Amino acid sequence: MNAFFITGTGTGVGKTRFAGLLAKLSAEAGLKTALMKPVQTGVVSPEAGDLEEARKAAPGLMRLPHSLACPYCLRLEASPHLAAMTEDLELDLRLMLDAFERIKNDFKPDTLIVEGAGGVCVPLNRELAIVDLIRALRIPAIVVSLSGLGAINHTLLTLKELRRNSVPV
Repeated sequence: MNAFFITGTGTGVGKTRFAGLLAKLSAEAGLKTALMKPVQTGVVSPEAGDLEEARKAAPGLMRLPHSLACPYCLRLEASPHLAAMTEDLELDLRLMLDAFERIKNDFKPDTLIVEGAGGVCVPLNRELAIVDLIRALRIPAIVVSLSGLGAINHTLLTLKELRRNSVPV
């Protein structure tokens, strides 16, 4: 199985669009393709979030149970840790890793694309950030960036943090 973590230099840089296009290419190549977003903020259900947006670009995606495709779906449009706090939750890395493993083992996709939230330093809880999730998944990251003023700096900082955490890019 090929697995990739789509991260970005921040919010609104095109991670979802890129994930959808990558999923489309994979599905069109005849590969069983699944998409996961461990934490989504600013929505009430996964049908209203990034997974459905990506699915529009790649209608051939595997259908996964919402509890696996998006273990955390939080109402407040904010960083994952803040959105979770408003719902009296603390995001559990183990739950996200277990969902990834269940997708991998129970559904056996040829390609599994995992989309992050925000950038690599965005907190998941008081101790962990997105980069810790990527490292724990043990899959390579693909970095999406805007092409405007500041993009070089944001991209290099993102790459530096991924490399500092031994995440293949």
